[in-house]
Amino acid sequence: MTNVLLVDDDAGFTQATAKIIQLLQHDVTVAGSVAAARDCLQQQSFNLVLLDIMLPDGSGFEVLETLYRYNRKAHIAFITGHVAVKNVVRSVAGPEVSFLLKPIDVDKIRSLFNRVEQDSESTATARHFGVLVGESPVMQALYTMIERVSASSANV
Repeated sequence: MTNVLLVDDDAGFTQATAKIIQLLQHDVTVAGSVAAARDCLQQQSFNLVLLDIMLPDGSGFEVLETLYRYNRKAHIAFITGHVAVKNVVRSVAGPEVSFLLKPIDVDKIRSLFNRVEQDSESTATARHFGVLVGESPVMQALYTMIERVSASSANV
């Protein structure tokens, strides 16, 4: 399950998008301003942050700065109603940032959640086994063996 922060000042949009996120069985917290988003980021960790670019008290880039201070591993997706904005934002925010066009396409947001979950699983495996990363059958057998022998009190 992905923990999502949705930052947008359009109440109708956030209500509809939050409902979609919940129907896809993810947790969502809504913030309607830069200040509210900063408060949320200080209080909890999110796997995915959906950011509107223009907010009443600033921009999504200000939220991005705060996010990087607290959680550099969160996925970021800017939400915009303008296709031309995408290229400008990508040049400033970097290629790792995703984009969703308003109105939100359910298939695109589902695809974004799948990417976030796959990355989270890879990170969890890497964290659990340190620097060992891999999904091949040989690596899976190694992980199983490590799990089994790690419970033993025998000296190596």
